[in-house]
Amino acid sequence: MRLALGFAAAAAAIAAVAGCGGGPSEAEAIETLVREQLAAQGVVEAVELEPAGANSMVGHAVMRDNLGRERRLNCTARRDGQGGYDYGCVQTIDAGTIAEMEAMIRERFEAIGEVDQVELARVDEDNMRGQIVYRDPARGEVRAPCRAVRDAAGDSLFSWRCGEAAEAWAAERMRARGASDGTR
Repeated sequence: MRLALGFAAAAAAIAAVAGCGGGPSEAEAIETLVREQLAAQGVVEAVELEPAGANSMVGHAVMRDNLGRERRLNCTARRDGQGGYDYGCVQTIDAGTIAEMEAMIRERFEAIGEVDQVELARVDEDNMRGQIVYRDPARGEVRAPCRAVRDAAGDSLFSWRCGEAAEAWAAERMRARGASDGTR
């Protein structure tokens, strides 16, 4: 997602950085724009960005999404060379995100049989890996690998698969996006 600072915001940010005005700092101006962009997804509680070198900023946002769930997002902003910034915030894969994915997988497999265990762990910022143990009436106890992969770069949604084809599916999704599958 590209975010270009408007002329007034850019001028205020540049003046503040140069010490020529009392306006918001460049980070504050970008935090405000990030907050406004995220507001469509829920209630933004905090956005904090700090300089990370001459041409970028890193930080996080905390929000409550439109379903009432608290989300923490990792955010970055980089100068685009045209007076603006490219920025992005992605939901962190934390204990809450993992628990939600495990619950979705459990619910789906409970339609097949009794679920003994669903375990996922974070691989990287776009991937989770783990396994499910469930009882299939026809096959008995089944242990299957599970993968969850972020739907698109910068997205907060994940797709998942469990079973023998889960690893190949995840690797193909990551190759299609031009990203690492987290196994290197």
